Amino acid sequence: ERAYLRGRTAYEKGKLADVEAELISITRKSRLYSSAVYLRGVIRARRGQNKEAAEAMCEIAATPDNDKVTFVVDDRYFTVKDLARLGLGRIAHENSEYDDAYYHYFQIPEDSTYLPDALFEAAWSMYQKRELPTSRDLVKEFLKEFPTSPLWPEASLLAGYVELADCEFNESQKWYDTLVAKLQPIVVEMDRVRKDP
Repeated sequence: ERAYLRGRTAYEKGKLADVEAELISITRKSRLYSSAVYLRGVIRARRGQNKEAAEAMCEIAATPDNDKVTFVVDDRYFTVKDLARLGLGRIAHENSEYDDAYYHYFQIPEDSTYLPDALFEAAWSMYQKRELPTSRDLVKEFLKEFPTSPLWPEASLLAGYVELADCEFNESQKWYDTLVAKLQPIVVEMDRVRKDP
């Protein structure tokens, strides 16, 4: 546990080589093993080592939940597993492997706090693949199920992009007009705050 804490401290300071040295010493018998593997994957992703990052994330995501020999399970385990799946989706998306990204995003369970992120990012992957009907459905589902998510403005923009890409110019304009109307009070408040000494 001390090795993990030293690794996290080094990570916060940007000393990635020191992080690796600490995390590599954490064994499968530690309750922090899955967290250490995930953080090693994040470091590799930050370095642009997508293949190595995916390998670390897969080690977590592909492990059966009842495999107690591989991972000592506590409350953090399922959160780390969801983060690993989200990471795999993001890596696949960055590599333009949109079907793989879609697959990884949909491995995140419905009770996960990361489901809104996964749904939104799956919609982006399908948009970039030009699977516009799928992207449209995913964006609408996201906005219906998670209307207060911090991602709602981006999802509304994406909805407009989908319609624009499908040459549905009037529908696209409706999405943009609605978004502007929702954001205008926020812009007004920001201007007021900015002018207030």
